[in-house]
Amino acid sequence: MLKHGQIEKSYASWSSPVILVKKKDGSYRFVVDYRSLNNITERDCYPLPRIDDTLNRLNGNNYFTKLDLKSGYHQIRIHPDDKDKTTFVTSHGAFRFNVMPQGLKNSPSNFQRLMYDLLVSSRWDYTLVYLDDVVIFSRTFDQHVHHLNEILSTLSSARLQLNPQKCSFVKGEIDYLGHTINGQGIRPLQSNIDAILQLPIPSTPKQVHSFVQAANYYRNHIKIFSKLAAPLFPYTKKNAIWIGWTDAMNNAFIELKHRLTEPPIFLNFPEDDGQFILSIDASGEEYHITKITYKRGRCNCDADLLSRFPYDESDIDDNGHPHRVRCFTSTLTSSIQPIQLNVITRSKSKAIQQSSSPTSPSATVPLSSDSSTIHHRSIFDLYIDRIRIEQMKDVNLSNRIKSILAQPNQYPHEIVDDGILYKVINRIDGSIIQLPWLPASLIPDVLFLYHDHPMSGHFGVTRTFHKVQEQFFFPRMYDHIKRYIRSCSACAQFNVQRQKKPGFLQCELPPDGVFEIMQMDFWKAPIRSFNGNQYVLIITDRLSKFVFARALPSATAAAAAEMLLEDIILKHGSIRYLQSDQGSHFRNELLSAITALTGCQQVFSIPYHPMSNGQVERFNSTFCDQLKKYCHHNLTEWDNYLSAVVWAYNSTVHSTTQFIPYELAFNRRPLSPFVPTPTAIKLMKPHDYWEKANRFKSFALRSARINIQQQQIASKERYDQGRRHPIYKAGDFVWLKHSINRTKFDVRFDGPFVIINRINQVKYLIEHTELGYRQYEHLNNLIPFYDRD
Repeated sequence: MLKHGQIEKSYASWSSPVILVKKKDGSYRFVVDYRSLNNITERDCYPLPRIDDTLNRLNGNNYFTKLDLKSGYHQIRIHPDDKDKTTFVTSHGAFRFNVMPQGLKNSPSNFQRLMYDLLVSSRWDYTLVYLDDVVIFSRTFDQHVHHLNEILSTLSSARLQLNPQKCSFVKGEIDYLGHTINGQGIRPLQSNIDAILQLPIPSTPKQVHSFVQAANYYRNHIKIFSKLAAPLFPYTKKNAIWIGWTDAMNNAFIELKHRLTEPPIFLNFPEDDGQFILSIDASGEEYHITKITYKRGRCNCDADLLSRFPYDESDIDDNGHPHRVRCFTSTLTSSIQPIQLNVITRSKSKAIQQSSSPTSPSATVPLSSDSSTIHHRSIFDLYIDRIRIEQMKDVNLSNRIKSILAQPNQYPHEIVDDGILYKVINRIDGSIIQLPWLPASLIPDVLFLYHDHPMSGHFGVTRTFHKVQEQFFFPRMYDHIKRYIRSCSACAQFNVQRQKKPGFLQCELPPDGVFEIMQMDFWKAPIRSFNGNQYVLIITDRLSKFVFARALPSATAAAAAEMLLEDIILKHGSIRYLQSDQGSHFRNELLSAITALTGCQQVFSIPYHPMSNGQVERFNSTFCDQLKKYCHHNLTEWDNYLSAVVWAYNSTVHSTTQFIPYELAFNRRPLSPFVPTPTAIKLMKPHDYWEKANRFKSFALRSARINIQQQQIASKERYDQGRRHPIYKAGDFVWLKHSINRTKFDVRFDGPFVIINRINQVKYLIEHTELGYRQYEHLNNLIPFYDRD
């Protein structure tokens, strides 16, 4: 560069480092890192041409020449006052540029301005300029020779030199701006596609961003690009937090690579005499625009654009179409005048959600009212075209169509009209209708529209079936719809379960003796009493049904431990099992220490399943009803009646055991204050009394156990009637009933969860599939999860 006068020695106070960038041919490009200089440089906003406009301009031409300027930037002299700013340092000293270097913020804008001004007479007519790449295009060979001679003369007069090794003269196909272009259309440059296919699986947000950017350059060649790449978009944002490579991201990564290699990757240029339809599918999240051109009576999908820009209310025109429709139609109207354009909408129109993020303002082209017509077609009409295509792809249906066309008399209930197979249906009212036979590939899409779409309302099987059967036919329709709705996550999580909860009643055998198994629970009063109490700690015996109760100001672990120790263990001895819920006042170190020291084992019920502690829960309801009858005039006196109500309960016959709880607990009948005192007392010998007490105790406990078991059998028969008892195995997926602070708009079921282990007939250990936590749950809180095929 010093020998050719491109640089010279510098004695300035400016300085920038040097880097070498490897080029495609293996050689290196000398580049100066001017980032510090660019940070204080005022930007020149001269625009570069839009790549899509540039490519579309080549439509209909058969001869192409591509010219490449040799070291294009270095052919422009730099102003003497700015030379010092370009100073760079090397091991041989400091130098500055005499010509415009690469790396400066405004180098592209200055060079583009030069080329535009130089080729102003031919620009866009038969010449395209993108920085140092110049393309000359013509319809005929004679025109091309004339155009080429004119452009070469212009460049020569401006003393601009070409690089012959990179120039392509008079070709039917050229590589330009990452695309291979001929007279019929464009396709991605194969070398660029190969580079994308060789990219490894990203391991950082930066690598994800690089892959998405590379694939996004060819998004017009990939149908539903935004939908496919959606799992990757969160990691293209600034300061994205990397949580690892997920299955959804891997599927998107593989599918995008696959779409870049499978047909149709070639996009046709629109024809001059064609009629064009712009099919629009809008929603609050994305705007799906598909350009369709009719050729020789067929509908050909030539392009697909999916914009992820949200739309503000101000960006919606009077017809309810976002202005981006105008931007897309510029690809049609820029190259063909005049053009017949029909816009078909499937949108929410004005109902599109407002968004605080503005749309991109780039190149909005007004849609001429005299060259386009707005049509609103039903989704059914648009599906007819897809049904025809998908029926031909379906091997069974395509063979059926051929058979019907060959022997129509053999198929009286099926006809083929305009290449579409229809089912002939005889209705009950005598009318005959023809319904298109829906291929299997379209069944999920149709069911989504007739079930998941907001205008379908997520209704059940019967309503959905009646709607679908009015428009389409396919075998086993009801079963398909039933399976589809069964796998609908929204319905599973929000629908009310009208049937009985699953799971049969599990009955435990009563213990052999009293005070062996006891249940404990806190009951909260609706109001704090005058004495300062608001809770009642209740302990009941499983066999005798005897109840201990104490009014307390708060539900604490210390209060539970004190009552267990003083009222039960120190008066009646240790117990074997203590059943309670999993509240912190029962599940704590204090109570665990007491039970461990006394040889008692704590048993906790399943969360949000009070039936596991049913006996004490039933007493809570009973004594609450009795208290209300005495304290309804002054609710703050409820604790004054507590002991009396508990005594009344313990001294009367229990409906289950058919014995008095006090009698079973203490082996004698309680003395009632309302029974007159006997005038004579008969004293028995101690030995006779002991024998009689033992005989009564044995008889009473045995009879009580029998009565309890009979009552359990009767209760189980009533409970199990009309109830299901599904059995889940390890690895099955389920939904879990949402029980904590649920509002009317909250989900009824959370999940999905996976079954880890089956503990017993009704108890399961489950794990959240996303959050990973585990918990024990009862069968009647679970419903099956069905994956959607």
